[in-house]
Amino acid sequence: MLGLGTGYALLALPSAYLPLAVLLVLAGTLLAPASVICSTLLDDVAPSGTVTEAYAVMVTGIVAGIAVGQALGGSIIESASYDTAALSKNLKSAGRGSRVGRQQPPLGVFP
Repeated sequence: MLGLGTGYALLALPSAYLPLAVLLVLAGTLLAPASVICSTLLDDVAPSGTVTEAYAVMVTGIVAGIAVGQALGGSIIESASYDTAALSKNLKSAGRGSRVGRQQPPLGVFP
């Protein structure tokens, strides 16, 4: 997960289209394994009989995160620059990704 955040943070560096295209391919190749890891962890952690609800909560969180991230990213781009928006967003996601796999207390979402 840390690699995914780092891969996306690197997208703020290139100033030409060819290096950007190469970095986009690199970042894209990290997305599928990260998704598989998240789904596998969720399947292992969710109590029996609640896997469907757990996936629904996960997807809701992903979609809500995308929506909030796009809104904040657009605001940062308008007020600062693309580089600032890309770096701030991806540093936050890299920090969140480093916490995956640690034992977390249950949130009480599942009965």
